[in-house]
Amino acid sequence: MFAQEKEKKAPHPATTAVLTWVKAVKSDTLTPKDTPFRPKDLVALKSASNNEGDVQKKLAEFIIENKKGLHFVLNKKNPTKGFLISDDKKRLSMVKEGDRWFIDTLASLRTIKEEAQKETVLADIRALTSNLEMYKNIGGRYPSVEQGLKSLVKKPNSSPRPRRWVQSIDSVDSLNDPWGNPYQYRLVDDAPQISSLGPDGKISKDDIALSKIVR
Repeated sequence: MFAQEKEKKAPHPATTAVLTWVKAVKSDTLTPKDTPFRPKDLVALKSASNNEGDVQKKLAEFIIENKKGLHFVLNKKNPTKGFLISDDKKRLSMVKEGDRWFIDTLASLRTIKEEAQKETVLADIRALTSNLEMYKNIGGRYPSVEQGLKSLVKKPNSSPRPRRWVQSIDSVDSLNDPWGNPYQYRLVDDAPQISSLGPDGKISKDDIALSKIVR
């Protein structure tokens, strides 16, 4: 669906537009000419900024953090749309109007939020896996699938009971992913595997898990 731009000679105009804007924001020299936002997007940014702080600045900081390897990928089915990519991840959605490329603000904010949620999931999975290792070291084995991750919050009263037990998670709320769904727990070859069902809360392609078990 997408074809990566060839930037050997010069960056794509969409890349240039965003980097010019980021530079202007960083140096506090922003002018209307440097702003890669359509009027309707500026209204959305102002509204979002009232609730979440300076969203333009946050977007600029997001690009600065992910600037390495930044390049544009065109939507082959719609040459007026595309994405800024770095580390093989979508960073900002872009749209062309006339001869200018603009940041598709609402789509970009969704992308940033989704990326942050995924990072939160991976951090949670690492932490939960580490707590399960401690549970095993203290108790002698991992909790059963039936006992589940709640065993980190409250001592199991069913078999197999741990020989010793220490509470490592304060609340069952910490066992939920950013979408409010419980993290999934299973044992594979007597090793714990934790995953999130993703935004849809169902077993599907958007489920999130670590590729390797943290030991």
